[in-house]
Amino acid sequence: MAQRSGGGLHHRYDQWFASRPQTVVLQPTSFCNMDCSYCYLRDRGLKNDMLPETADAVARSVEGLVGSGRPLGLVWHGGEPLTLGAERFSALLAPFETLRLEGLVHHYVQTNATLVTDAWCDLLEEFEFRVGVSIDGPAVLNTQRVDRRGRPAFERIIRGIARLRERGIPFSAVTVVGREGIGHPEELLDFLSTLGCHSVGFNLEETEGVNTERHPPTPAQAEEFWRRVLSWSREHGGLAVREAGARGITHRVPRRGPHRRH
Repeated sequence: MAQRSGGGLHHRYDQWFASRPQTVVLQPTSFCNMDCSYCYLRDRGLKNDMLPETADAVARSVEGLVGSGRPLGLVWHGGEPLTLGAERFSALLAPFETLRLEGLVHHYVQTNATLVTDAWCDLLEEFEFRVGVSIDGPAVLNTQRVDRRGRPAFERIIRGIARLRERGIPFSAVTVVGREGIGHPEELLDFLSTLGCHSVGFNLEETEGVNTERHPPTPAQAEEFWRRVLSWSREHGGLAVREAGARGITHRVPRRGPHRRH
């Protein structure tokens, strides 16, 4: 009986968990040009940059992870990856280029879009990046995204998005939802649907890392938020919501206490 139960557990494990990782997250730099009030990263003001030798070592390790199935996703995350500069970033991409050209890896980058230029668009196109833009909604709900002088970043984010759109570079959006936006899911989605992004994901603010003084949404607020997001998603087409799928909303409520997330 125990043996059959163990076999059943292994079978379910194989169903739900891939035998190989599908994503590798890389941090090209710890530095971010923004100073968002809810950020959980302690070292976002330090310029700890990845060395080309480190990228080369990771690429060698990735060679042992790729297979003949789905390409491995290389997610370049920060800090703000674009603060590294296009030339230095290109040097980090070079060790992965053979794997990319063979269709074994795909590059992804999560950016606040404030530093997007034509030079960056050239790089994103050359290496076929999948782009994610961090924006928390219209200006009135984006007030926690400020630079290191405390200045709102909204207009700079919008300019970066406009540059991506002018160049025809597809992008998704990631929105952090705190107490400011938790009661306005329809306003958030209506705004995000005008940006030109193909999909949006919501990260509910959490007490984690160095973000310990702010008060995140309550579980009750989170449940109501997701209910209204699902309702909006059912009534509107065109904008895919990451947390909504064939089974409906993936139930996600804010957590408290020490933990890590990407």
